[in-house]
Amino acid sequence: MKWDAMNSCLVCDASELSEFPGFDAFLRITSDEQPFRRGGRLFVCDACGAVQKRIDEQLLTEIGEIYAKYATFRKSDGDEQIAFDQRRGSLRRRSAILIEKIHEMAGLADSGRILDIGCGNGVTLKAFSELLPRWSLFGQEIDNRSEGALKLLPGFEQLFTCAPGAIPGRYALISLVHTLEHFVQPSCILQGLVSKLEQHGLLFVQVCNLEENPFDLLIADHLLHFTPSTLSRLAQKAGYGVMSTATDWISKEISALFSLEPDSGQGKVPIELPGLAKQRVRMHLEWLRKLEASARTELAGFTPRGFFGSTIAATWLGGALGDAIDFFVEEDSSRCGKQLFQKPILHPRDVPEGAGVYLGLAPVTAKKIHSRLVNSKFKLILPPEYEDHLLC
Repeated sequence: MKWDAMNSCLVCDASELSEFPGFDAFLRITSDEQPFRRGGRLFVCDACGAVQKRIDEQLLTEIGEIYAKYATFRKSDGDEQIAFDQRRGSLRRRSAILIEKIHEMAGLADSGRILDIGCGNGVTLKAFSELLPRWSLFGQEIDNRSEGALKLLPGFEQLFTCAPGAIPGRYALISLVHTLEHFVQPSCILQGLVSKLEQHGLLFVQVCNLEENPFDLLIADHLLHFTPSTLSRLAQKAGYGVMSTATDWISKEISALFSLEPDSGQGKVPIELPGLAKQRVRMHLEWLRKLEASARTELAGFTPRGFFGSTIAATWLGGALGDAIDFFVEEDSSRCGKQLFQKPILHPRDVPEGAGVYLGLAPVTAKKIHSRLVNSKFKLILPPEYEDHLLC
């Protein structure tokens, strides 16, 4: 394929894409939470409002560089992130929350076959096996680096390293957890998986929610930045019916279930208004600029100084501010004791009294954490608000 021809929208194939000037001035990060150099180009489709990168030789070279040394959940020794479980009111592993919600919504059988595309070291399959131990587990990855870990999972059958469309067999459930945004041709990937589903099989997709997560724009190897509308339209174009596109299973993420029945749920999804999509991205980018400036200013009066978190947002801010901070704060104990930018990652109970800790997160998320830890011995500093009531 001639990659200079990949200038059409990744969702609707329209050729009218508008670029966001100044995006290349931002520091970027990788999806495995590593700092990455400035650069890149960001576009929005003038027809359907989908926000995306343009596929060219430069981007493909960068993606190859990132994946050559990619390591899933490297700060937690391969263990996935925790997330807040709204129903239980506690922090849990993200995959455990997801699998329980899928089972609750879809009523999965006691046995079957699951295929996890982009399975990494198997955190999703592990959570699935724990809840439904009689299922057979299959995974797909770009190489076999994780095969040893996968073979340790009860019920694991096979790792495929071919393209998704070349995988043999049919499956009752196919999952893509933070995978679809990495594909150069996401529509073709979804179309190719239609024939891999059993007659009443389900497709589960989880991606970042651009409506709530401005940091998604800064991830160099994320090629498509989804909203519930753009994800649903992409799935419908590939031949699926939309059962659900939930944004409350995991904060800042879209958890979507699709079936092979075109009329299974939501019906025709309205187009994302391009004007609103452009406004949202401009506001996200302006907020990110303000966030960096605010962090510098607000932390200047504290000694020592820290950032809350150790994942995407903290990696970006840590790279931008450098020696202006002394530590990171993390509620996930599997990450505590590690380092980020040669600075320690501390549990909240270990933060020095009187320290300043900046909540460099989207305001709605920062406020939830602030209310949870407001009685700590250190000072929690909230980020700037969005100026528009449409965004939180």
